[in-house]
Amino acid sequence: MIKNVRKVRNNPPRTYREALARELWAIRSIMRKQGYYTSEKKRQQQEAIKQHMAKFPDLYKKLTPRQELALDLIESTRIVRRQGLYNSEYRRQLLEAVQEQIKKDPIYKKE
Repeated sequence: MIKNVRKVRNNPPRTYREALARELWAIRSIMRKQGYYTSEKKRQQQEAIKQHMAKFPDLYKKLTPRQELALDLIESTRIVRRQGLYNSEYRRQLLEAVQEQIKKDPIYKKE
């Protein structure tokens, strides 16, 4: 159990969709262990998710690869700043690496 808590702390959800998926997975796991997760409960849960997705569609959008890259860069920069290692040289090298990756892989280009 502690192992899973550490994993979540080190890898926080990036989107509402991901956070909800983790919560649902945890609920299902608990219900299965206690013997309460039946096909009827599964159907009810799926119906509730569909209704919520219909009501709030913007919350469930997936991130594009470019958005994922931006979040990774923000997080890594935050960590480097916290360690007191962020400087103009780090920033320059990071920008060069990102630009090189964007040139190599068209998946990161603006849509």
